[in-house]
Amino acid sequence: MEEVISCVLKFIRDNTVSLGKKAIFIFCFIIILVCINEYTGFIYYYPLNKEVEIIKNIEEAKEKAKDNPKLIEYLNDQEEKVVNRTYLHEKIWTSLKSIEFSELTNGITTYQSRSLIWHILTSTTILIAIGLVLVYIIIVFPFMNVSQKWITWFGSVIFLIPIIILIWLVQFLWALIPIIFYPWVNYSVQLSSQVIIILLINRFFQKNKKRLNIPET
Repeated sequence: MEEVISCVLKFIRDNTVSLGKKAIFIFCFIIILVCINEYTGFIYYYPLNKEVEIIKNIEEAKEKAKDNPKLIEYLNDQEEKVVNRTYLHEKIWTSLKSIEFSELTNGITTYQSRSLIWHILTSTTILIAIGLVLVYIIIVFPFMNVSQKWITWFGSVIFLIPIIILIWLVQFLWALIPIIFYPWVNYSVQLSSQVIIILLINRFFQKNKKRLNIPET
């Protein structure tokens, strides 16, 4: 696993590879990770197994502490916290789902008749990709033997917060645009804008290779 991660990081850090190729690689890599997660259910089952393990340990501790009411009360309180704990990705998804699909006061249709999932995915593709890379670093880096891993990990945690805020803000702004004939037209326009942004960034770096000290490919 560490060898795969090292190869990915080496490819991303390689200055001889163009930004466009890196973007395509990262996008494909993220898609593969999503598919693997869908098949294995890692994001769901890993924390679930941890919760079951903690609850099992608490129940065993309660059996041994039957004659200690204060300890039993404390263990019950901790067990309730474990059971009712809500993870960050669940809070984010709940917040997004709470957005009302309604109309503005001037009658322009906003979220109405749109798929929330497709709307968010197509309007914030780049930000989601960056966010997934940061989440991947946060999860994997503590188990890797790489230099400055904790600085990278901490930086990823800090940087993830504004990315999440930007995802919500950008999808909200795109939702203010009325539905153009059909929702899929809006999705296409939103996704096209992401592609254009990537191409413009790539063109900027290609034109400024010498000034930015990027080796020619």
